[in-house]
Amino acid sequence: MAEDLSKEEMEEIRKTFNILDKNHDGRLSKTELIKGIHLLKVNPTEVEAEDIMTELDLDGDGLVTWEEYLKALSAQIKKQAYEEQLFLQAFKKFDKDNSGFIDKEELKSVLKKKGAKWTDDDLAFLDDLFLEADEDGNGRVEYKEFVKTFCDQ
Repeated sequence: MAEDLSKEEMEEIRKTFNILDKNHDGRLSKTELIKGIHLLKVNPTEVEAEDIMTELDLDGDGLVTWEEYLKALSAQIKKQAYEEQLFLQAFKKFDKDNSGFIDKEELKSVLKKKGAKWTDDDLAFLDDLFLEADEDGNGRVEYKEFVKTFCDQ
């Protein structure tokens, strides 16, 4: 899986591993890992910390080696790339004129084709949804706005 990563991605993963590896022994203890997570302004509970450690520590020895860390982050990067591809495909279904934007009419036309009868309340909801997605208020939804509104969990 690591072979699928770019040189820059590999370098970034190595850099983060080295930052976390405070005692420079080539392995991350639970303490080192959690201190690194705290740098991201995240405070996991003890159970969450255990879950993270269990997920990363593949051989169960209580330490995360470079290989284990690389494998876990490679999988995460691959998952993100796959999700990005799905989001882009979804966006293109709405962007009928390939302008790189979705306007309100494109959104309505795609959703109306699904065969449902649209009430005035449905159309008002759709207008509200479009206004929420159109963060910059320019009358169209860019890809980043689309992902944030419709795809983020």
